[in-house]
Amino acid sequence: MPSDRVPGKTPPDPWLELTVCGGLLEAQLLQTRLESSGIRVRLKYETAARLFGLTLDGLGKIQVLVPQSQREDALEVLNAPEVEEEDDTPSPDTPEAPES
Repeated sequence: MPSDRVPGKTPPDPWLELTVCGGLLEAQLLQTRLESSGIRVRLKYETAARLFGLTLDGLGKIQVLVPQSQREDALEVLNAPEVEEEDDTPSPDTPEAPES
């Protein structure tokens, strides 16, 4: 029985749905968050959703896809609490330290 596998070549890594977003902006924010963690991402959506910005009866929903090999890492990023960066700028209510 012949094998479809080519010697020395790894089989393709299938893309799996990670989550579904309600709009393009939400999906792009998630895409940026995942990519900044080194995870490859594809967004899958209907053309009409992007053209018209509709979210109606499933139209406008965007699938966020990741490679199967990175799905567990992507789920960790997705479920991790978002960390806000600290701002070093003093607030207007904070008195400035006296200069020496």
